[in-house]
Amino acid sequence: MRNYIYDGTIAGFFSLVFKIFEDKVENFKISKKNSINIKLGVENIFVDTNIDDSIRVIKKIRNDFSKYSLKNIEGAFYSEIEGCEYEIINYIKEGLKYKKNIDNHLEITSVSKVYKMSEKCYKEAHKIKGLVRFKEIIDGSLFSNINSTSNVLILIAPHFMARFPNEKWAIYDTKRKNAIIHINKKIEYIENFEINIDIVNEKIISEEENIYSKLWKNYFNNISIPERENKKLQMKFVPKKYWNFLNEMEEYDG
Repeated sequence: MRNYIYDGTIAGFFSLVFKIFEDKVENFKISKKNSINIKLGVENIFVDTNIDDSIRVIKKIRNDFSKYSLKNIEGAFYSEIEGCEYEIINYIKEGLKYKKNIDNHLEITSVSKVYKMSEKCYKEAHKIKGLVRFKEIIDGSLFSNINSTSNVLILIAPHFMARFPNEKWAIYDTKRKNAIIHINKKIEYIENFEINIDIVNEKIISEEENIYSKLWKNYFNNISIPERENKKLQMKFVPKKYWNFLNEMEEYDG
């Protein structure tokens, strides 16, 4: 059995797909370079990211499969649900048979799983768009943390590019240590981003930002009705894992 190892990026994954179909293998394992990936008793194959191969796979899916296939594949990949790569590859195999009608065959396990993983990922991305809380730091740029189950940074970037086209801003994924940076109307995705600890500890937040933050928390606390507080309902609409990044959920200090 072969163990295919790729870099964990979506371009690397499409390169992996190309290699697996080129090799015509049925039984294989998939690992990422940043995990414990060397396995004993199998043939370990490192697949380098090849943009040309990746584009060929993307074009095939875009031209021959349904109009939602590429979006579903990307969503399933960014969901980072264990085993998503295998399900996507099986989905592509079925897509080669059913072409434009692939998404009508939800009775096929891989088609159903890819759809569900994608739906979960895009739902979280939509939720995150409404939960991002930028804070202004002393140089005038905007910064926000997120902590998501799915890897949604790439998916939410276009939304904030359209919303803040002339601002310098960054969104940092505390779980994966990655960031998207927007400067001069260009976006850059940075893995293993080395964040300034003073930003994390809010030591270089602008004075004006501190004033507005306190005003917002004061407003939030004053419109609430203690007798009708319902933490369970709050957690239903905004899961507690997101609370650390919402300044209105911090205790108002006056």
